[in-house]
Amino acid sequence: GQGVVYAYACSISSSTCSLGSVLIAPQGATSDVMGSSVAVAGSGVIVAGAPGRTASGKSSQGSAFVFLCNTTSVVCTSGSNMILSNIN
Repeated sequence: GQGVVYAYACSISSSTCSLGSVLIAPQGATSDVMGSSVAVAGSGVIVAGAPGRTASGKSSQGSAFVFLCNTTSVVCTSGSNMILSNIN
């Protein structure tokens, strides 16, 4: 499927979490499989892999989507789409 990443805001003191954002690839296709790998940085950056993404005209070349998030509310915006351009 297209894939999706759910970003939660969690409180250690109250041991609770609430949904902050649902991250979807811009112009995502059903074969993208975004979210099959995810990396999170403490500075509010989420990187989500989409191994099935067609990029630069190459089927299933894959790409990574970078989302910038408010570290308190976990409201995220799409930053950039990273593509390895030298893959044959």
